[in-house]
Amino acid sequence: MRLRYYSKKAYVPSQHWALARGVRPALLMEGVRTEVERTIARHAQPGGHREVAVERHADGSVDLVVATRRGLARRILDARRDPVRGAAESGRLLGYPACCVRAFIDGGLPGHDDLGHFRQALRRTRGAPRGLLNPLCDLAVVPFVPCRFDCPRALRLARATLAACPPDEARTIRRILGMPILLWTDLDIVFFEGRATKGRVRYRRAGVNEAAPDFNRRRLLSGPLARGNSLEVEGAQVIVRRGKKTLLDASFAPWSPLLVGWR
Repeated sequence: MRLRYYSKKAYVPSQHWALARGVRPALLMEGVRTEVERTIARHAQPGGHREVAVERHADGSVDLVVATRRGLARRILDARRDPVRGAAESGRLLGYPACCVRAFIDGGLPGHDDLGHFRQALRRTRGAPRGLLNPLCDLAVVPFVPCRFDCPRALRLARATLAACPPDEARTIRRILGMPILLWTDLDIVFFEGRATKGRVRYRRAGVNEAAPDFNRRRLLSGPLARGNSLEVEGAQVIVRRGKKTLLDASFAPWSPLLVGWR
């Protein structure tokens, strides 16, 4: 199964539908490296959104804000420079739920540590994590890590964003966001057509994120994944089987793979 599951590209279809339909006042795209100029050109055209603000970094990445009100995009970028109030103010201007902004700040992690914030949100989750709140996907309907993966306010925003998308696109988004995932980093992701429960996933098909660098662990997993139909995670150990036959039993220490089954 081939899919560029997550590439941190600038153009995320659901988010731009949400902006166009008035669900969101602005979009922030952080640290993007692909489709930047295309996104700027799209929104700079007559009839596009009112303002595009860009901040380019020395490493070649770009922070990009598109807003529906004049001056808002620049205010968001300016707010992010404040080390004390920046996250709270920019989160408010972007329309993120206050509980999610507060959890992001209280987590004490660097803003770019997506996986760290992801793990914290998973620990806070009280019920089954909801796939609509998975932010580590190019089809994400929430562009932030929620306070927990069953947050009612984040779910309201996610559903409103999904409703703004064309019906066929919305069905595809819901299906892909609901796939169980195995991840080491925010890009090093394996995804499954199947069902995950308690450290194990049974699947019909599996794939690796085509946008991820070619990690050794990706090469090690690819063959057994294609032939197997179940995978288990025990600490750093990953076991792939086809029925009762073991196809892979390998430790990925010091990395700790995380298996997430969405509802």
